[in-house]
Amino acid sequence: MWRLMMLVKMKNYVIAFLVFQPHQTQAKTRPGTVEVNFSPVSYSPLTSSKDKTSDDKSGKIIYTFGSPQLLQSITWESSEPTQITIHQIPLNIQEEVLETEERYMYDSVTEKSWLAGERFDDIASGICSRAFTEDVDETGTDGSYEGQEYDKLSQVDHHSQEVVRCVGRISYESTSNRLSANSTVLVGNSKDKMSIVSLNFSRIPSVAVFPGQIVLAKGMNPTGGTLFLRQIFTERYWSPPRAPSQLHKPLRLLIAAGPFAENNDLVCEPLQDLMMQCKQTRPNVLILIGPFVDINNSCIADGVLAESFDSFFQKLINGVVSSVG
Repeated sequence: MWRLMMLVKMKNYVIAFLVFQPHQTQAKTRPGTVEVNFSPVSYSPLTSSKDKTSDDKSGKIIYTFGSPQLLQSITWESSEPTQITIHQIPLNIQEEVLETEERYMYDSVTEKSWLAGERFDDIASGICSRAFTEDVDETGTDGSYEGQEYDKLSQVDHHSQEVVRCVGRISYESTSNRLSANSTVLVGNSKDKMSIVSLNFSRIPSVAVFPGQIVLAKGMNPTGGTLFLRQIFTERYWSPPRAPSQLHKPLRLLIAAGPFAENNDLVCEPLQDLMMQCKQTRPNVLILIGPFVDINNSCIADGVLAESFDSFFQKLINGVVSSVG
């Protein structure tokens, strides 16, 4: 809307300064609803064109699964006082929280690379631990290591006339579109550079590998370009999973799927109704499944929003936290 900011009189003229301010919609809450404003800043009023009170299906059960008598005897509302604590989960990288410039639902390239490296090191460590224990050429009769040299691994392209051991990921040459005995290569995981070496399977009777598999290769690489395999280790010791947490009282979950706004407005009245449902049933866990706003929403298509999508989404999350917290 346009607002008159000041009047300036100069000689025989009067100059008026008008400033356009984006409209901040105040959501019209119905009796019994949670008074939280989920509406974004907009260039025009965002009023709901649909009267929710006239919906004859509101509050009715449209589908049930299970015994009707059993469902009627269940009380979904929690009578125990519950204090909900909101935690912001940090990233695995140096215990840092998500930066403000990061986009929601997107992972940075650095984080993806770090997670891939951690997974590679974890799998490779497990394979080496089992291979060095079971390989008769590397251990003594009592299963102990004969020397510290077996704990050292070489780069995949390290040329040597002796047997070397290296860890890498199975792949195929760029000129081939499938994995075969003549196109299989081993890609190293060096932090300084990417090393690739061709694999020769002529000295082993049989082998089964697939693209992307992490293996421990044992063989000779006299030229640095081809590794003549003697053995490939792919298995590792699996540790049993930890025991699941024991629940001492019933766990109540409330799951809702979007969109939480009508296709022709952004007042988010369905989200208001959901927050009221949370106030009544008091669940222990609230799971919201997107999309929060439909991609074909007319307000977004017409450019009504006067703020960024991230800012609008943050407003929705803050409103949910303030309602259930």
